[in-house]
Amino acid sequence: NTETWYNSVRRVTHPPIYLPSGIPFWDLAVYTDGARSEIAESPRTGGEIVIFQAGQMVHRESLSLDSTLSPFDTEVTAVKEAPEAALSLPTARFSENIWILTDNLEVARLLF
Repeated sequence: NTETWYNSVRRVTHPPIYLPSGIPFWDLAVYTDGARSEIAESPRTGGEIVIFQAGQMVHRESLSLDSTLSPFDTEVTAVKEAPEAALSLPTARFSENIWILTDNLEVARLLF
């Protein structure tokens, strides 16, 4: 069984119970994504933040971003907003760490 979330460009699926090895059960696992689409003549940009804790999705947020942002900038924005989203959760107090999981290695190198 998987939880599926959508952004304006593509469907992204993350398994709700699977966490990469080494992430403790109660820690917050935060998946981020950013995208830009060139639909007709109106570019759209956006991001997603999806947070799992204890094998359950506990938060999902869509980010509407400035249409002038590049795909890279949308990824950066999603990753930068992820810790605040995670810390705002009532269940954050049960977590020792927040794990930010991004599919963009360059963003990870830049920010971490």
